[in-house]
Amino acid sequence: MSEHDHQDVLVTDGSQASATVHFVRDNVTVRVKLGTSVLHAGLAAGLVMESACGEVCACSTCHVWVSKGQNLLEAPEEEEEDTLDKAQLIKAGSRLSCQAHIAKAGHLEVAFPPGSHLHRSH
Repeated sequence: MSEHDHQDVLVTDGSQASATVHFVRDNVTVRVKLGTSVLHAGLAAGLVMESACGEVCACSTCHVWVSKGQNLLEAPEEEEEDTLDKAQLIKAGSRLSCQAHIAKAGHLEVAFPPGSHLHRSH
């Protein structure tokens, strides 16, 4: 799926509630609609983000660290927490980006664990 397939999550004016998501490693920030997952925010920003299981919470390839704005996300469900137990480098703020949906307006900062397969698209 190309970044253009995710453009519908972007907010280009102030007419609706939104959140900004800053991807620290790539120094990229996007404004997205509430309800958008961190994964889809990254894809809309032009980042190549892996989700090997197809966003069904069966793997941990989309693991990210939310360093600011964790309170803006929907609470993780038990299934996400169980899947995160299989990930490496878990710490406070660890989330599966496919399951971390933005519920409140504000600003999030997202980092990638070292060695992740997530990288800026060319």
